[in-house]
Amino acid sequence: MKKGSEKRGGNLPLMCRITVDGEIKQFSCKMDIPLWLWDVKNNQASGKSAEAQKINRAVDKIRVEVTAAIRN
Repeated sequence: MKKGSEKRGGNLPLMCRITVDGEIKQFSCKMDIPLWLWDVKNNQASGKSAEAQKINRAVDKIRVEVTAAIRN
């Protein structure tokens, strides 16, 4: 979550940050998420609501794509 960049409705943009060979890369996941829904410890949306499941599917897809890109 990118704190300090609150959007209308109280949502915050979700960012992805990875470190490759000691170099930090960061990019936007193009999603705005309510702060109360995000579980910082587990790096995913908490709960079983449709919104949480949609967010978690998108986050999992990004993880797979980043992992595949690093391996290649």
